[in-house]
Amino acid sequence: MRLYVQQASFAAALDDVCKRISKNNVNPIYGGVLLRAVNYTLELTSTNSVRSIRHRIGAQVEEPGEIALPGELLSKSVGRI
Repeated sequence: MRLYVQQASFAAALDDVCKRISKNNVNPIYGGVLLRAVNYTLELTSTNSVRSIRHRIGAQVEEPGEIALPGELLSKSVGRI
């Protein structure tokens, strides 16, 4: 997966989807954010097993793909760039 996206848009979308992540989950998948890049869109998805949220932002996608990453770690990393 290779893409280009504005940092401010990505940080705002990530902040939105990370609000659904519970800090006390037994199942680690509920602490993650799924990133899916296709066409001209980056889609971020998270869930807390009861509700899920999906946020889409514009992106220049050179290689489509998807990956699930720990939401808290990803959020901290994006804020430092």
